[in-house]
Amino acid sequence: MSALDSWGVYLVAAAALVLMLSPSLAATAKASREGADLRYLEGVRAVLASLRPGVGVEFSFGGWPPSDPITMDGNALTCSYGGGALELNSSRALPGMTLYPGVLYLAQLSSGAVEVTRVG
Repeated sequence: MSALDSWGVYLVAAAALVLMLSPSLAATAKASREGADLRYLEGVRAVLASLRPGVGVEFSFGGWPPSDPITMDGNALTCSYGGGALELNSSRALPGMTLYPGVLYLAQLSSGAVEVTRVG
């Protein structure tokens, strides 16, 4: 068997292995992303719940791999990802807006409702 034939067999076997493992790898990546998004969602909810009158809090979220945006509306925080959506309830009234990863925001209370503005 020539060296070229050996490389051909090797490449075919490697491609078959990748094809065989792709569904497992995709499921693992999806579960990992969902877990990271849930942690970011819980963190943002905790920041907003900790607000006190007269105190502003600057915050951002996200990391590597890039996380998904968080939507606030009414009393719900929602994060949609490839496989569905995560939703957490908030103890405070929230503005209708979307928060993006890596962006700095200022959160404060105004008449019992949360106000969030982008910094910079």
